[in-house]
Amino acid sequence: MTHEKTLIALAVAAALAPIHAGLAGDTERVLAPVTASVDREADVQARTELGTLTEYTPSSGAVIGREEIEAVEFVDALRELTTRIPGVSLIRNMRIPDGGKNYTDMRVDGMRVAYNQNFSLIDQANIANIERVEFVTGPGSALYSSYAIGGTMNVITRDPPKTLSGTLSQEVGAWSFDRTQFSIGNTTRNGVGLFLAGSSMETDGWRSGSSAEQHKKGLSGKLVTRPSTTSKLTFAYDHVDWDYRLPGSITEAQFNADWRSVTPGSYGRTLYTFDTGSVQFQQMVGARGELRLAASMRNTRQEGQGNTGSGSASTGNPITYATNKISRSEEDNTVVQGWYKHEFDWAKSTFYVGFEQADMQLDSTTYNNLYSVAQAKQGMWAAGTLSSLGSVGTEQDMTPFVHYEFNATDRLRLHLGERFDQVKYITDDRTAANRDGEKTFRKSVFKSGLTYDLNRDHLVWANLSQGFVAPGLSNLMGSSSSPANYDLKPEESWTEEIGLRGTFRDSALHYDVALFNTVNKNIIVSRDCTAEELAALPTCTSAKENAAKLTARGLESMFDWSATRWLDLGLTYTYSQVYYDDYVSGTTASGFTDLSGNDYQAAPRHNVNLRFGFKPAAGWKAELEYSHIAKYWIDKENTATYSRPDLVNLRVSYQRKDWRFWLHALNLFNVHYADRVSYTTINGVTGPAYGTVGNSGTYLPFTLRAGVSYRF
Repeated sequence: MTHEKTLIALAVAAALAPIHAGLAGDTERVLAPVTASVDREADVQARTELGTLTEYTPSSGAVIGREEIEAVEFVDALRELTTRIPGVSLIRNMRIPDGGKNYTDMRVDGMRVAYNQNFSLIDQANIANIERVEFVTGPGSALYSSYAIGGTMNVITRDPPKTLSGTLSQEVGAWSFDRTQFSIGNTTRNGVGLFLAGSSMETDGWRSGSSAEQHKKGLSGKLVTRPSTTSKLTFAYDHVDWDYRLPGSITEAQFNADWRSVTPGSYGRTLYTFDTGSVQFQQMVGARGELRLAASMRNTRQEGQGNTGSGSASTGNPITYATNKISRSEEDNTVVQGWYKHEFDWAKSTFYVGFEQADMQLDSTTYNNLYSVAQAKQGMWAAGTLSSLGSVGTEQDMTPFVHYEFNATDRLRLHLGERFDQVKYITDDRTAANRDGEKTFRKSVFKSGLTYDLNRDHLVWANLSQGFVAPGLSNLMGSSSSPANYDLKPEESWTEEIGLRGTFRDSALHYDVALFNTVNKNIIVSRDCTAEELAALPTCTSAKENAAKLTARGLESMFDWSATRWLDLGLTYTYSQVYYDDYVSGTTASGFTDLSGNDYQAAPRHNVNLRFGFKPAAGWKAELEYSHIAKYWIDKENTATYSRPDLVNLRVSYQRKDWRFWLHALNLFNVHYADRVSYTTINGVTGPAYGTVGNSGTYLPFTLRAGVSYRF
């Protein structure tokens, strides 16, 4: 469907809406850009909490709360949920698309869960246990990791309710979609609370060969106790089993002939098990102090059958059943965190001092499939003889930090922070390549910000922050398809941000606008293997190197307008320019490629998400969501582009007392599109590869889902 036809359809829907104006219900908004924790009249020391995003935090971002999560009922977070958030990139990070997944800090209840992660963190959680997700674009405060150059995503889990209550829901839909969720909890008079939540989801893929199939189950629990009137002790546990298949990328010719097709002979399946346990303790110290201690342990077990990458057979040479391997890995992430906060009367100041210790160990092994290639094509996989022991990689991060806030004037508040990072890698490679190694990186980074109250309803904020990203362990030690490179330099960044946010009370218009500029030095990028690298490693498909400099700049904005009693409007608009200031790739033997001035691939300039919320009668809500992504380069040489068609989603719900019913129509006009197009090789054909970056494994045609829930 053309861009003009989509706009016409939206205009017609908006024109018809006034017919129901006389039957309007409540005035709930579509999506609040930022959630404020307190009123503006509250004491300034109570307006912000380190690591919590509010209207008074000197950084950009947004919060998606429980109400929004239930309204969207997402299956794939990147495609269906984060499109509403400014600054979320097309691939895996905030602001900067790729970067080895390292530019976004991933946390659950404020604690890091892994070093090398992406937006699949939301999909890895039990959806019934998510209270809200906080997105902080940019480096944020000293509490956030130094490598959070693009931003921080913090999944906040649900607490026990004050009274006995719960929810049970059931959904069904196209492609054999079936999902059940439940939650129940209570808090006693002495402050002891218990909460349980579970979910189970099954869905088949719509592309050929039953690809993109998913099976996911989750069970979570939280116990909150009150050892004293001034303390709080919380225990939490989360278990998720996730089994999904990825159909991979196809050529442009295959896509145009049949966008349901998959590359013949390719197969990719991943089975995950996540177990996360945590404990948090809060203690008031006198009238002005607070001590917080926390620890978490996350165990991740993964089994990959065939090719498990999201690109499937699109990563250089095609990977088919001929390898017939099963890869298994186990990762343990242990995090200990503590900090002390104290408030002072002088300048209404607040002082924080703390530390964060994170240890990760990854052990991997590869087996030959017990069954033949012919049997593997029928989905028969079991671990047979040992193929390779793989390696044991250890990462140790120790990070003390300090943060200080104070009022320079009644309206001006300053934020100053320092974070001291030490990252140590140890590799025990048990393969024939014997890529053993040890490396330590250290850096002190400065983070600062300010907020200035223009008046009661509007404020301006700004910040200046450094960033530091140590090369990932996989980048240093390499793999069977990438040479080791222990000479990689850490990346360093400098970010400048300024923003304006506030509310026009008379018109019920809330806005949040930010300008940002980030300069990265020594950015780590992938390039094709050179002739000498292929001679040393015949299976080489790509290598890592430091580019000299990359800049990301742009505008991020959100607008939320309760136009009438029956109409709400929400708009998220991002303008982003990501380009290489200075990057010459290659070697003397293979020749050089000067990419200086080129745009980063998969980085569209414009990203628009427009939402019309209609309330035609009491209990009824309908949201029409329009998504536009500008064309983008699909290769770093900037020779080819892709322009994704505009998408429209419709979500309708009806609430009557404790019952809620909903019907969602995704890709309402059934346009043919790909989540991402890159320039690569599939089965010897070089050119655009139409693929996916979402964890449901594929783009979606017109899709219906319906559900019902009951609260008690």
